[in-house]
Amino acid sequence: MSLRVSLHTLHELEQKQDGALELARTLPELPHSPVGAWDEQVGNWKQQTGSWDDGRRNDEIQLELKALAKSGTDIRDRGGYIDALCSGLDGFVTSDKQLVGLGPSKRINEWFSTKVLTPEQLVKELGV
Repeated sequence: MSLRVSLHTLHELEQKQDGALELARTLPELPHSPVGAWDEQVGNWKQQTGSWDDGRRNDEIQLELKALAKSGTDIRDRGGYIDALCSGLDGFVTSDKQLVGLGPSKRINEWFSTKVLTPEQLVKELGV
């Protein structure tokens, strides 16, 4: 198993300087898939992955995610998920209830190949 972190997730974790941010900074970064308008990006031009067509596809995916998740889900959370999805990861670990709550996670996990998991679900899956 390998763990990686999204620039979207790092940006969100930087709002609260704690152990989660320290741990995240030790992980390799996922390729950054842009979503949303340019002023909503967390990375610079050099950090963007993909073509303009990929960007349009990412926007479509994040709108699907927005519909599947609870209202109020943040573009950073959807962007982090898209980074994991576009990288072909099996799972996306988050404690964000708008994505990982019982209803949203069921809908997202039925629709997309990258599963959303809480940290506790990951530990259970690993048998730790």
